[in-house]
Amino acid sequence: MGSYRARFLHRNRARFFSLQPLESVQVEESHVDRTRVIPSLLIGVLGSVAIALPPLDSTRQAIVSTAVDDRDHQEAAFSALVEELFERAGDPSGSTDPPPAPGIWSALVDSPEAHRGIPLVLEGRIEQRTELPRPWDAMCELFVRLPDERVVAVFVPAEDECTEGDRARFEGRFYKRLSAVARDGVLRRYPAVVARRVSAGSWEPMAIVLPLSLLGLGLCWLVLRRVAGASSPRRRIPPSASSRSSSNHPELPEEPARALDVLRSRHDHPDKGGAS
Repeated sequence: MGSYRARFLHRNRARFFSLQPLESVQVEESHVDRTRVIPSLLIGVLGSVAIALPPLDSTRQAIVSTAVDDRDHQEAAFSALVEELFERAGDPSGSTDPPPAPGIWSALVDSPEAHRGIPLVLEGRIEQRTELPRPWDAMCELFVRLPDERVVAVFVPAEDECTEGDRARFEGRFYKRLSAVARDGVLRRYPAVVARRVSAGSWEPMAIVLPLSLLGLGLCWLVLRRVAGASSPRRRIPPSASSRSSSNHPELPEEPARALDVLRSRHDHPDKGGAS
């Protein structure tokens, strides 16, 4: 894999940047960082997409920010992401983080300029594969249908085993919004990602083990509380004087006159409990 990447970069570096040299890309320095810091943090919170990929360096991020939405991939921004993809020495097992929440893909389509280059993980069924012509023949374009039925355009190395109908997991970076005519003849907009196929991560079993572990800890805490409560001595409250005195005398009659006689009798003869 490493030797293939080296040969690819050596053979295609001039092709990548023949359309627009990287040095000729003019980007305001302040525009690079400020447009992506807050949106990227929001995406990380909403969809948990912060993965193991390192952030892009400032030069590449500046180039990626020049991507033109709703156009094809013939631009320097695509070149920069492809080069970074082949240079990156990543773990073939991929990230263990879950794919982002469905709402994130809508945010990428609605405001793509604010999220370019952020790392993403996605899983879905490969609906369509198209080989790209030269000078991009080392890459191919996939349309991947996610579990929520949204479709994402994914650019992957041609050497990756990606067959139509397969379910696959991909790890890469957001590129831009892509417009294309779907099979039903309708012009649609898709989030586009430059990525590589990776083996399924271990987040799925963790999603089951973690809640069960938390439930077990909660049950242990309840058991310990019960045991501690049972072993601690309980304080007995002595009966009050009024309760002791009331328990020694029968209840008063309901008639006021008789009740008054009983009270007087108790006062005069406390040892006998009053007259009945």
